[in-house]
Amino acid sequence: MAGIIRTVGDRVGEMEHVTRSGEFFRDDFLGKEAPAVLRTSVSLGLLVSRPLFGLTHELYPSWGGLTKAEIAAVLGPFSSENLPETGDSDIDGWLYELVDCLEAVRQSGSDLVSLYI
Repeated sequence: MAGIIRTVGDRVGEMEHVTRSGEFFRDDFLGKEAPAVLRTSVSLGLLVSRPLFGLTHELYPSWGGLTKAEIAAVLGPFSSENLPETGDSDIDGWLYELVDCLEAVRQSGSDLVSLYI
């Protein structure tokens, strides 16, 4: 599935973390920090784990994504130019990368399929 996504998808950006911060990235950043800053009820965990054509993968790589409507709900009034700072450089960097990627997808009018590798 990851190969298909890489082959036919259009790359809009990436977010990186070191291996040791993977759990923090998935559980705390996507699960708590980013939704709180962006004031959204959309589960950002969908970016790393969401069925695609009924397929899921429990290990790595995994995939996920957001619909156009979910992207609009996540971004709301925010853009990469007006994000509040959290005081944590990792979270601030990830927020900027996340919003930058989601803005690019919103402008394209597409849904987002993401890879977590």
